[in-house]
Amino acid sequence: MFVLLPPGQELVGAAVATAIANTISLVYFVLCLRHGWRRGVYAVHPRWLKGQGRTVGEVFRSGLPSFLMVALNSVSNSFLNASIGAYGSSAALSGLGIVRKIDGLAYSVNQGITQGMLPIVAYCYTDGRWRRMRSVITLAAASTILFSLTCTLVSQLWAEPLVAFFLNEPHTVAYGAAILRVLSLALPIYSGTFVIIAAFQAVGRTREPFGLCLLRRGSVDVLLQFAIRALGGGIQVVWATPITESFGLALGLVLLRRFWGTLKAQESVGA
Repeated sequence: MFVLLPPGQELVGAAVATAIANTISLVYFVLCLRHGWRRGVYAVHPRWLKGQGRTVGEVFRSGLPSFLMVALNSVSNSFLNASIGAYGSSAALSGLGIVRKIDGLAYSVNQGITQGMLPIVAYCYTDGRWRRMRSVITLAAASTILFSLTCTLVSQLWAEPLVAFFLNEPHTVAYGAAILRVLSLALPIYSGTFVIIAAFQAVGRTREPFGLCLLRRGSVDVLLQFAIRALGGGIQVVWATPITESFGLALGLVLLRRFWGTLKAQESVGA
């Protein structure tokens, strides 16, 4: 970005760097898979998929919510960028872009915790160790929410310095700080939803996480953005995110409570 290419080509350099990094990662994993095929230990060989259509289908169904979260986040962010762009301020767009970078830290950490939780929950569920499964889910939820609350507190107290670290331009800092203070409110909310979605994925239930993914991003929040724009809200369209995330978490808690009730009923029958 700043060494190999001449000044003014930083965006091109960022794109090239991303492409190179992804290519290297792909080559590395292909080599790992080839090595695994030869040793017959952990790799997945295409011939092993013969006659496993049902298993492959279950893998795709279980992974669909994760795909939807990424895809619908992109849809939601695109509409949010368009809504902020319609406000007519390049500084506001720049501020939003910076906030997305700051928000990405908490998002990545929360995703890492929930993805690490998922196989443990799956093992406990299939082994019938439901009390341990509930404790793992509770621990993951507490960890993600505590971390997110810390990020929210930091964002509320030091919004201006955080934005200025990326671009110290007065208008951008003002818009970015205002946007950050609103969007950071959603951090502890969607971290809880992530845990619920991962828990349902782990036990092989697809309808609940599918519905939660559709509700939280890329659908209701987009409609809410248009409604706020119609009321002349300007950059207040960012409020659509925490509002929609709150609905998603509320629904997720209801679904999880029902699931807990089902497990308790099965435990009582087994006892």
